[in-house]
Amino acid sequence: MSAPARRSLPVLGRLNETAIAEAVRREIAALFSERPSATDLGAAAFDLYEQALAQVEAKIPPSRPRACVEGCAYCCHLKVAVTPVEVLRVAAHLRRSLPPKDLARLSARVREVDAKTRGMSTAARVGAKVACPLLDAGGRCVAYQARPVSCAGANSFDAAQCKAGFESADGDVDIQYYGLQPRVASAVRAGAAAALSERALDGRLLELVAGLSLALADGEIERRWWRGEPVFDAAVDLEAMG
Repeated sequence: MSAPARRSLPVLGRLNETAIAEAVRREIAALFSERPSATDLGAAAFDLYEQALAQVEAKIPPSRPRACVEGCAYCCHLKVAVTPVEVLRVAAHLRRSLPPKDLARLSARVREVDAKTRGMSTAARVGAKVACPLLDAGGRCVAYQARPVSCAGANSFDAAQCKAGFESADGDVDIQYYGLQPRVASAVRAGAAAALSERALDGRLLELVAGLSLALADGEIERRWWRGEPVFDAAVDLEAMG
């Protein structure tokens, strides 16, 4: 089956989070007529995030260039909230791109990090400074091409501030960043989750590592998720759900 056609976010007159979330909900919902995979839905959400961010930046540009570069991974020690389709997309990408031995090692690392961080709050994760298991030895994400919108939303104008925040005991360092970027990511995530829930699919927000641990351990998890089974119960991020 060919991939569904690329969804195009309409030009929005209002660029607040509610308008972005609603536009994303409509576009994701429209994909269901094309019988998408979870990977298709996750990819569509990311594509819509990039389109929404481009519209926001055109009207309210960042005050200066962002300092984010490949291998700078201070933000990759924070808690990440994701939709189920994003987790399933990451898992599918890893299965497709990694040799079996590498995938087995990565899966073990995911389980180890999950055991350390399961149930931690955002604040606790800042203090714990546990690296995302998807980082390689050089600080690069092995699933970068399939990364969640929350990861893409993280940004900074000054890498030195990120370093100082990471190295501080409590992370209480003022880090200047383009504040609209994570807000766009949050809105897109909310819109995608709403579209899933409308289809009686689990759209609850998950903690990335916990969700990925479940997804990599069960080769049938996507089929079970489509059937409406609560396969991600153990990974639901109650803090993100509010």
